[in-house]
Amino acid sequence: MVRKAQSYPTTNRQLRLAIHTAKKSALLYSASDIEVLWDDQLDHHPFLSRIGPDVLSPETTVKQVAQRLMETAFYRRRLTTLLLDQQFLSGLGNYLRSEILFAAGVHPTLRPVDCTPAQIQRLAEQAIALPRQSYETGGITNDLGRVAQLKEQGLTRSKYRFYVFSRAAQPCYQCGTSIIKDQIGGRRCYYCPTCQIHP
Repeated sequence: MVRKAQSYPTTNRQLRLAIHTAKKSALLYSASDIEVLWDDQLDHHPFLSRIGPDVLSPETTVKQVAQRLMETAFYRRRLTTLLLDQQFLSGLGNYLRSEILFAAGVHPTLRPVDCTPAQIQRLAEQAIALPRQSYETGGITNDLGRVAQLKEQGLTRSKYRFYVFSRAAQPCYQCGTSIIKDQIGGRRCYYCPTCQIHP
């Protein structure tokens, strides 16, 4: 968390790292493993040297993501697992996984090898677009026009933030079908059985 300089919250969690400036303090609590590295050490770090392209980097392109989806190391892996693998793409987490699959219209049980070229293209586009939109909007992945309408109707952020994530049994914004919640790869996943048809 980032707070006013030298301002610490009341917590039982263990402070692992604090970085201070004259105005702010960045505090890291309860981290199991941390390392502070110089820039020239990053490329040689055992984990960081294997990390995939950062979805928020302007250097990461849709074409690059589409090509990675079809690489031998990735194309036979279930998308729900692959989208959480930081070696495939870095920066994706559980809510983005469900949102990307929905926005691309791809069923969560598919692998890249099972997808059509059009689905691969949509997956690549959404794997870039949704994380960037989420970053710019403080976590909103839903269609921004729809978000504005839902806000006008008085809905709270938790009701308009996502397309499908955390919306189990609620109607899909596109078709009205109830959103399904499933446990896939030990993590919860949400999808619309109509908009994300299993072939």
